[in-house]
Amino acid sequence: MKDKQHIRITVFPESSKAQVKQRSDTAYSVYVQASASDGAANKEALETLREYLKISGQIRIVSGHRAPKKIVEITQGH
Repeated sequence: MKDKQHIRITVFPESSKAQVKQRSDTAYSVYVQASASDGAANKEALETLREYLKISGQIRIVSGHRAPKKIVEITQGH
């Protein structure tokens, strides 16, 4: 059985270091060093979030691909 969870993130590209700050149970600020061009910031944001939350399953952006505020779906397999 797979559990899906949706969280909200706000991505801050071109930050001095990659880090995550939890704002609530389902909201995070994700700071990345990559620029927002060519999806580089999105890719780094997902990788940074994966490490922070220790996600072993799938993680993907479901809304907000071209905006700072995004909805991310996390699928954990059991």
